[in-house]
Amino acid sequence: MNVKNNVILFLSIFIMSVYFSIPSLLNLDKEPKINLGLDLQGGLYVLLEADKKDIYKKKLENIISQIKYISEDKEYILMDLKRDIDNNSITFTILEDNKEIEDFFKKLFKKEKLELEHKYKKDEEEGIYKIYISEELGEEILNEKMKKTVEVIRNRLNQFGLSEPSVVRNGSSRVVVEVPGVNTIEEEQRIIKLITTTAYLQFMKVAKDNKNTIILQDFKNKNIKYKLKNITILDGEYLENAQMGFDQNNQIQISFEFTNEGGHIFRKFTSNNIGEQLAIVIDNKVYSAPVIQTAIGKNGSITGNFTPEEAKDLAIALKSGSSGVKLTILEKKTIGASLGEDSIKNGAISLIFGFLLVLVFIVWFYKKSGLVISFALIANLFLILTFMAFMNATMTLPGIIGIVLTIGMAIDSNILINERIKEEIRNGNKYNKAFEIGFEKAFSTILDANITTLLASLVLYAYGNSTIKGFALTLSVGILSSMFTAIYGTKNLYKIFKIEIKA
Repeated sequence: MNVKNNVILFLSIFIMSVYFSIPSLLNLDKEPKINLGLDLQGGLYVLLEADKKDIYKKKLENIISQIKYISEDKEYILMDLKRDIDNNSITFTILEDNKEIEDFFKKLFKKEKLELEHKYKKDEEEGIYKIYISEELGEEILNEKMKKTVEVIRNRLNQFGLSEPSVVRNGSSRVVVEVPGVNTIEEEQRIIKLITTTAYLQFMKVAKDNKNTIILQDFKNKNIKYKLKNITILDGEYLENAQMGFDQNNQIQISFEFTNEGGHIFRKFTSNNIGEQLAIVIDNKVYSAPVIQTAIGKNGSITGNFTPEEAKDLAIALKSGSSGVKLTILEKKTIGASLGEDSIKNGAISLIFGFLLVLVFIVWFYKKSGLVISFALIANLFLILTFMAFMNATMTLPGIIGIVLTIGMAIDSNILINERIKEEIRNGNKYNKAFEIGFEKAFSTILDANITTLLASLVLYAYGNSTIKGFALTLSVGILSSMFTAIYGTKNLYKIFKIEIKA
């Protein structure tokens, strides 16, 4: 491309960047647009911690369900199925035990990465099995659960209709949730309930005797209690979908659908227990306990005295999945919108003031060439805003600081180019040759300096918290755009307007 076409392309990109920056600068309800972070528009900050003991407990419950189902399916005579929460272990006895049964369980629990101990009592023809979670597996389970917890919370907030919530891990068992734009106490309470609800769904049999039972309350009336068998028939791991709806009497209900495997287990249990009561338990509260009238497969429903908001939020929680992790709020704070407005005002002032200082200095020192450099800096600023808008990025106060720093760094590239050209002129080269050599020599230096800074900012983005990420993002984008404007835009503008740099 010749110089004229290069300038036309550069100016076209500049005009487009100005156009696409307008929604962000004027805060218009139009896309693409940069979202404002928690520190700029106010909102909710919550620090959550996972209950490790509860995580291992639920893992053991899931294993117990498998053992019970497999024993019934294969007609093993199962006895004394017990769970030891303190030692993260399960013990059970199989009558008429043999090598084939032992190999089956070894293969099954090896797949689950569980440790297994087996003792065979020959005189009683029974095998005692002990399964336990090792320390290494415990860490792996915790890591997987925390990853899923972050994903589940993010999905719930997205389905709730909130834009740009930030959900990140903080250490091995903590999660930080930031939700910008929360303005009312009612909305805050719904969000808190949504993110702290485990939504751990269990189907449990209502007990007729007192052996191996637990007592759980009704989710609405604490005076109503249910005596249930402490072994879960099926849990939310097998849930595929959930949504709010209405039954034939126009009462609010939550319809759900199991996976194929879950449907198979549920059909087998319900067909064998017609006439028995089945409790639907969510987070250790009984939502309903209907009598099983017929075999049920993949589809079912949960009824109760729901309000529309309760049913909608619970359906979102179930549909988005349950991490099975019990979360405790360690810290909660609400950042007011007025503080956000002050942050925007102060950030904007610092950005404008810093930008004007740079422009005044560069025009005073470099005269006509300073005007070209100033235009390149303005183009650089709009390119940063446009790029972030198309990324649907979130602007934070540290992000504004990153832009201010980028402007200061961008001037270095232009000064380096100018001084290189001056040096070549002083060495006796004619202007056109000095111009080309100056740009060529400056390019390698600019490239090295910016690549090292870019790598550092990428590391900050990858491993930093949300505050550091905002700074690293604008810095990275600013470095790339400043290189483009300094090398590509400035050079062609000098040529097209025939501006010479004096030695």
